[in-house]
Amino acid sequence: MLADLSHGKHVDVGTYFVPPIQFVRWLDPSAYVTFLPGADGSVTLDALQAHLNDLERRHVRATLINFDDGGYGYVGGPATNDQGGWFTFTLHGRASATASPQDGLGKGAIDCTSKKIKVFVIDGW
Repeated sequence: MLADLSHGKHVDVGTYFVPPIQFVRWLDPSAYVTFLPGADGSVTLDALQAHLNDLERRHVRATLINFDDGGYGYVGGPATNDQGGWFTFTLHGRASATASPQDGLGKGAIDCTSKKIKVFVIDGW
């Protein structure tokens, strides 16, 4: 997903992320996104797709320089929706075409069944 974004490719949430009802959050220095019910009560990841589109327009670049598999776990207790295969990473990137590249840290969780992202946090670019 980061490689596609960094190469200016469109990132479709359905390709990389769990279905909306299973999604927990995306967090980066510019946004916090979680699923929100639409006016008709449907649950979508439209806000995440819009944010990814914005990152694409800003020419975000991020290269993983370290990745660690943390194994199965959860944040906030077993009743949360954060259960999954957790990982941490270090990246080198920039938040826009005009920003200076720098190192940042992040973490996330993958749904163990679908192998798609349910939590993704970038603490800094």
